[in-house]
Amino acid sequence: MIFDYVFGIMVFIYTWVTGFLLHELCHVLEAMRQGAKKGFIHVNGTGFLAYYDGMIKNKILFAWAGGLYSGIILLIVGFITYYYNNPVFYIPILTVAVVNIVYSFYEKKYLYVLSTRDYYKYHYFLYIVTLVGMFIFWSIIFW
Repeated sequence: MIFDYVFGIMVFIYTWVTGFLLHELCHVLEAMRQGAKKGFIHVNGTGFLAYYDGMIKNKILFAWAGGLYSGIILLIVGFITYYYNNPVFYIPILTVAVVNIVYSFYEKKYLYVLSTRDYYKYHYFLYIVTLVGMFIFWSIIFW
């Protein structure tokens, strides 16, 4: 029983990290699609950040791309794991998918508007609120 919880936490951490690497990869791919010469993902102690060399044509689409594209990909993977009835995998995958999709609307609206300090302050708050909402959702589903 305790093994299931520990394994579930490990799967969630792995899903969170890979989900947000995918998020940043989607930003990089969108920048390159729009004409950036190259892109890369900077990994630091607080997370990941996409960079690109060159100009992009549509900053709104670039801002939206990370969360929306990765969220859709994770939803597809999550529904596949749901089909095979494995909650240890589909709960974290679908949770990270929802967080990415919700976050995409935040990025679209505020990525180039807020100062970096305010942007990160509010984005952590959004993560926490969305995670609490998903925890409540899964608690109701499995009650």
